[in-house]
Amino acid sequence: MSLILSFIVAQFSEAILVFATGMLTKALLKQFGKDRTNAIKDAVVTAMLYAEETFGIGHGSEKWSKAWQLIVKLLSDQGIKLTEKEIVNTTTLMKSTVPEVNAIIYSALPNELKSTRDISFRHIDTQKIINDLKLKHKAKKS
Repeated sequence: MSLILSFIVAQFSEAILVFATGMLTKALLKQFGKDRTNAIKDAVVTAMLYAEETFGIGHGSEKWSKAWQLIVKLLSDQGIKLTEKEIVNTTTLMKSTVPEVNAIIYSALPNELKSTRDISFRHIDTQKIINDLKLKHKAKKS
């Protein structure tokens, strides 16, 4: 009987130890995962703001590549190397951050700079249409 009882106690204690180790590991991964996620989010916003300030409106592919290079640099400085899944999630986060970055940048610009950064990259026909619309809506406001 004591042999059976000692076997049950040994198995039960091992099960408790495995369960406790699993819970501790899960809690630690969750905590460190949040730090990693926050670092990636901060790097994305920082890089996107920097690229937007450097290139202005337009230059989409240049801004995108510069922002991506800066994200990789900022994360490598923190010792973070992105996995394939994180790369996909980071590019999605970059795309979803564009309106927020534009709102931050262009709400802070003086009106004189907004108009100079606005249409320099556009085709001549597009510039003419935009100028006509500006005049039309300016006349409606007056």
